[in-house]
Amino acid sequence: MKRKTTFFLLALLFALGACKEDNDPLIITNVADEFRITPSEDFGEIKRDFILNFESIQFQDCENYLINVDYDRSSNDELILNITDMHLNDMPCEDGLAFAKGKVELGAFATGSYDIQINLQDALVNKGVLRVSEFDYELDMETDYGFELPHDKLLRLPQNTIWGYIGYSNVIGGVSTSVFDEFVTELQGYTNDIALEPGYYGHFDWDGRSATDGTLSITIPDGTGLTFFRPFVFT
Repeated sequence: MKRKTTFFLLALLFALGACKEDNDPLIITNVADEFRITPSEDFGEIKRDFILNFESIQFQDCENYLINVDYDRSSNDELILNITDMHLNDMPCEDGLAFAKGKVELGAFATGSYDIQINLQDALVNKGVLRVSEFDYELDMETDYGFELPHDKLLRLPQNTIWGYIGYSNVIGGVSTSVFDEFVTELQGYTNDIALEPGYYGHFDWDGRSATDGTLSITIPDGTGLTFFRPFVFT
């Protein structure tokens, strides 16, 4: 079972480390990726929090697996994250294949650069820099042992942006997509077209510069069962 083997390599590293001298470092040349990390933002009434979302790359044999990540933000604003384990959220196991997931709210950041570590059980240390600007967050990691980072840059949504999707989970007697077109058209009457830089915004990917020029790929929550949906973004 996956939960028994995920950290076997790390356990081996611990054992090797116990036998080595302090001046004889362990050199890591190749480590299989176990986790996928993606950035996003949480929008509060007063501030925005930067978030890192963790997901296992391989399916787990229970639907209620969580990834546990310890987080410390030091007095000099160094950010240290340590992936410690995967465990069942509630016992017993909820049968079914699913990715284990975890989330860490790193907090709000002023513009600037912040040293960051993303480690696995304190055995694999990955150092880097989080750069925060008015327009984006960028993770510049020196190494990425044990994880993959599909998006190292998160673009920040402008204030008053509206995004979402409309869809249905099944078709009874057939549903015309004109129903959805009418809803979006009506919504446009209360909003304005928006010009966005192409890129990754956490909640969606955008490859155009306006609502009518480009493709919007939005993240749909698990379990919706939607067979058709149409995303939108306005301001």
